[in-house]
Amino acid sequence: MAFEFGSPAFIADPYARYAEAQRETPVFRTREGAIYVTRHADCATLLGEERFRRRPAPGADHPFAARTPLDAMLAHWMLFMDPPRHDAVRAAFAPWFSAQSVARLEAVVAETVRELIGQFDTEFVAGFASPLPVLVLCRLLELPAGDRPLFEQWSASLSRALESGTDEQMRAALPTSLAMRDYFRRRTPLPGLSAEETIYGLGFLVWAGHETTRNLLASGMLALCEHPEQQEELRRCLRDEPALVKAAVEELLRYTTPVQKLSRWTTTVERFGDYEVAGETMVTALLGAANRDPAVFGDAQRLELRRSPNRHLSFGRGLHACLGAGLARLEAQTALPLLLGAFRSIEVSCARWRPNSALRGLDTLSLAVR
Repeated sequence: MAFEFGSPAFIADPYARYAEAQRETPVFRTREGAIYVTRHADCATLLGEERFRRRPAPGADHPFAARTPLDAMLAHWMLFMDPPRHDAVRAAFAPWFSAQSVARLEAVVAETVRELIGQFDTEFVAGFASPLPVLVLCRLLELPAGDRPLFEQWSASLSRALESGTDEQMRAALPTSLAMRDYFRRRTPLPGLSAEETIYGLGFLVWAGHETTRNLLASGMLALCEHPEQQEELRRCLRDEPALVKAAVEELLRYTTPVQKLSRWTTTVERFGDYEVAGETMVTALLGAANRDPAVFGDAQRLELRRSPNRHLSFGRGLHACLGAGLARLEAQTALPLLLGAFRSIEVSCARWRPNSALRGLDTLSLAVR
């Protein structure tokens, strides 16, 4: 199938193309040879079943084969690990993201949101969506808040490299990998981890915790502005029905899908519906498509803040389900009521998407607030 992930039309609205693929060929191979699955059931199977690996078989070519410092960093990210090492690394970082740890951050998140609202002018991405997750991570990981611009710069550099995968962008991110390595060398290795696993693991938390939540906050605000009736209903219910905020965040996660692609490797011949995929093949789940699958979500193209149940796959599934999902939810569930309470009306003046198909997010979002 011809699938132009980088075309301006796709970047502006990928969901019409996803729906077309689900109708015509829900499992497809592009002209470049990449295999994609679009249905919710297939994506859930690919991400949730342990027989699918994050890395190719031993001896096969791997994009992060430690040829450069950037490759070495990515190879130590739990995102690109398989058990048993993945389990050990994840367990070492998990206490920071436990329900108890996240609950202890509630006051910090609220305080940070209020401070950013007090400083807010018109540009929502740079003025709110980007700094909030970084400042919260600084408190969580005991990092200097004054280094926030540095962390945002590193995150942007890594996102460009991982999104494109081109030699040019990967080379451009080499200084970032070296700077992050040197920065986190001051930290004592976590129990059970090597120095490299600790250093690069901290860098991963900074990148992942910033990139995904940034996209959720900005894309979610845009969605609420594009659906004023939903925004107004949420405003009306903030006092009398606070539980709606949690449902609204889940629906914004489904509707905007901050991370749109996740890949796994098959270990044997697999069948996805009527389609057969050979062993040792990389298959990519299109989460943006799965989250709009009409077989799972009624009126799937509609933003419905009261949607229940909501079995979106925005945080992945299985062994690699997002470790920071609870923290991302807390930040969004705190930010939305405070933002809507601070301004009588919020409208979009200008919005521009980044040219990304995997890490979908806004480059700018200018708001008119009263």
